[in-house]
Amino acid sequence: MIKISVLILGCITTLIILLVNQLIFILIAAYSGIAGNEHQLWLQYQGIIWQVMGLATLCGSMWLGGLTVRLMVTHYRALHGFIVACVISGTFIGSLSDRGQLTAMSMVVFLLAAVCGALGAHGLPWRKLKRDFN
Repeated sequence: MIKISVLILGCITTLIILLVNQLIFILIAAYSGIAGNEHQLWLQYQGIIWQVMGLATLCGSMWLGGLTVRLMVTHYRALHGFIVACVISGTFIGSLSDRGQLTAMSMVVFLLAAVCGALGAHGLPWRKLKRDFN
């Protein structure tokens, strides 16, 4: 059974995690933009590096948000994490559609964020290895 209270708390928690991580990303991007102006390699690939870092920030935030949702429920963890990630990333995608900047890549980012939220809530996809140290 899907719990609305968990979804609301999960959305609030994930949004806070995302905003803090975006602040850290902006500070890193500002510093690297200033410090990297002298390097030709940085100037050539600056846009790609920032896009990859931004995508990693979004996916990491959704994964951490999924982990917090995992702590709140006992059943249907991945579904709760998927819904929370869809709501949060859908809000940002909705702001793009208002300006007419919705592209296929934004939909890929939306799906990737939703999958990361579900994986964070589901836990590790592999079994824990049990080792006998005797």
